[in-house]
Amino acid sequence: MVFSYRELFFGGRTFCCCLPVRSGVIIMTFLGMLLSGILSIVCWYEVASTPDMSAGKRAVFVVAGLLETFLFIASVLGFVGAVVRKQVFVQIYTYFIYVHFLFNVAIAGYLLWEVSHLTSEAADKACQDTISNAQAQDQCIGFLKIARGVYYAIASLVLLVELYGAIITTRYCNQLKSEKRMAKAGLFAGPEGYKIGPQCEIHAFIWPSQSQLLRVHANKFYARGTVAIFSAASFLPDSIILRTVPVILRSFGAHFLRCLSEKLQSL
Repeated sequence: MVFSYRELFFGGRTFCCCLPVRSGVIIMTFLGMLLSGILSIVCWYEVASTPDMSAGKRAVFVVAGLLETFLFIASVLGFVGAVVRKQVFVQIYTYFIYVHFLFNVAIAGYLLWEVSHLTSEAADKACQDTISNAQAQDQCIGFLKIARGVYYAIASLVLLVELYGAIITTRYCNQLKSEKRMAKAGLFAGPEGYKIGPQCEIHAFIWPSQSQLLRVHANKFYARGTVAIFSAASFLPDSIILRTVPVILRSFGAHFLRCLSEKLQSL
C-alpha cells in the first residue's frame, strides 16, 4: 500500500492512540455547546447592557457573538450527527470548525502583535522610566518577557488543540463515508473488519473485488429464489411438495453454482 500523508492524518479511526474518533467528536461537540453558549451569552449581554460602548468595541463584540452563536448551532448539529451517525450534520460541524480555527489564527496573530507592542512600550515606560534601580529594571523587563512567553504558549496550545479537534472530526467524516460506501456494496462492519458473509472477510480500507461483490449479489439471488420456490410450493398438496420440492432445489442449486463458477472464472 502506497504511503499517503492524507491517509496518515485523516484516515485513522482513533485519536490519542486508542480512543475511537466518534467518542472524540461527541465529547468535542458537547464541550463546544457549553463553551460557545456561555461565550455567546456574555458577548450579546455586553452589547445590550453597554449603550455607550465605542463603535470599534461594539463591532468586535457583535462579530464574536455571531461567531460563537454559529459555533453553538454547529456543535448541536455535530453532537446529533455523531450520536445518530448522520454524515451531513458532522460535515457541517467539521467545516465550521475549520472556519472557526482560521478566525482564531487571525485573532491570535493580532493579539500577538498587540502583546509584543504593549510589552515593549511597557518596558520603556514602566520599567526604565519609573524604576531607577538597574537590577529592578531587569527584573521588571524579565517579568514582561515571561508574560509574553506565557501568552505565546497558551495561544499556541489552544490553536493546536482546535486543529487536532478538526482532524478528529475529519477522520470521523471519512469513517462515515467509508461505512456508507461499504453498506452500498453489501458489506457490514464487525469487530474483525468488513465482512461479506460468515466465511468471507476483507480488511478495512480495502475495496471489495468484483468476485466478492458477485458473491454478495449471488447470495441475495439464491435466497430470493429459495423463498420463491417455497412460496409457490405452499399452494400444492403435501405429497406433491415432498416429491417435487427437493428435486427443484437440487436442480436450482446445481444450475446456480455452475453459473456462479463460470462467472468467477471469467473475472
